[in-house]
Amino acid sequence: MKKEFALTLLFLFIFILESDADTIYLKNGRSIEGIIKSEDEDSIKLDIGIGTVGFKKSEIERITRSSEDESEQLRQNWERRRQETERKLEEEAKMREQQPKRVEVSQEKGHIFVNALLNKKVSVQLLMDTGASAIVLTHKIGEQLGINTDNRKKDIVKLQLADGRKIDAKYISLKSVTVQGVEATNVDAAVLLDDVGDNNFKDGVLGMSFLNKFNFKVDQNNKQLILEKVP
Repeated sequence: MKKEFALTLLFLFIFILESDADTIYLKNGRSIEGIIKSEDEDSIKLDIGIGTVGFKKSEIERITRSSEDESEQLRQNWERRRQETERKLEEEAKMREQQPKRVEVSQEKGHIFVNALLNKKVSVQLLMDTGASAIVLTHKIGEQLGINTDNRKKDIVKLQLADGRKIDAKYISLKSVTVQGVEATNVDAAVLLDDVGDNNFKDGVLGMSFLNKFNFKVDQNNKQLILEKVP
């Protein structure tokens, strides 16, 4: 963020120097260019494009003033430069977002577990399963998310557990699934309607409804999941 802010300052400062502006010459030898925003007997405020600075009249040697047309042109130049800077920063952020991210995983009895945050509020530990078409969550996690599982007629799907048991689950769409800073939105999931007792998937299963939003692979040696956002 410091580099981005410095970049913004540089663009605006260069543009101020290239444009007609009000100029305040201080008694200490410095000069500041911008647009005079307000003035009274004792002080003056100068808009420099990224904010307003104030000066006491006693500090000022002299002032040169731009015309109304020149001030308006400068404002337009500032706005154009601001939009260009924002566009470049957005492009850089998008490029960074698309770069592969490495997230830490844990391994237990041959299974890979991933820590995730659901809807930006509920932390879970999910078993990574490329054979599951969607995220599956336990009844307890569904309650923490505020999912109403009382209606057992609407949006119900049948799931088969690893031990062969078949169980009902409620289909939902998660607004956000974040794995150590890597986020996917509008992710299909299913919440188990009942507590299934002992299971090997802890809070649930991380299935393909999340994983297929990325090019992914597991680095077994470093215990990491590599996620690269699909363009």
